[in-house]
Amino acid sequence: VTQISYLVSALLGAVLLNFFNRQLYSL
Repeated sequence: VTQISYLVSALLGAVLLNFFNRQLYSL
């Protein structure tokens, strides 16, 4: 796994967590 792909996966993970947190708070 290259460092760039690791950075991209970490960024996508952070975006997904932020999205799910917003969905939970909206409930």
